[in-house]
Amino acid sequence: MIFLDTNILIFSKQANHPEHTTISQKLLQHIQNGETLIVSPQGMYEFFVIVTRPKVHRGFGLTPQRALSEIADLQTTYTFFNDPADLFVKWQQVIQQYGTIGKAAHDSRLVAFMIAHSIDSIYTDNAKDFNRYNDIITILT
Repeated sequence: MIFLDTNILIFSKQANHPEHTTISQKLLQHIQNGETLIVSPQGMYEFFVIVTRPKVHRGFGLTPQRALSEIADLQTTYTFFNDPADLFVKWQQVIQQYGTIGKAAHDSRLVAFMIAHSIDSIYTDNAKDFNRYNDIITILT
């Protein structure tokens, strides 16, 4: 199983992004290789925030209805796992183990989600955000 970071979801939907073609090809390759590609509630929230943000603020400027339609498409294209009941406890364990502070706590929550669902790989365009966890997850770029 491979967890898809929000940036991968965004770039896969943004045809004019320089990484769009490469990311789309890698996603297709993972699917053809029989990999299960996972999306999460946090990824869906983050996707919504970005795509409904005005274009002048580096968003897509989508209406909420259109954003929800895109999210529904992501949930049918990939495998959606909901947050487990013990996610908060696992997140606390991750931030304590890795000394996470500030904004990095968002990524710690994704790592806790991965641990809770026994997902050992993440496909991201921001490897630096996850390097501190490379002893427990594999970072795919």
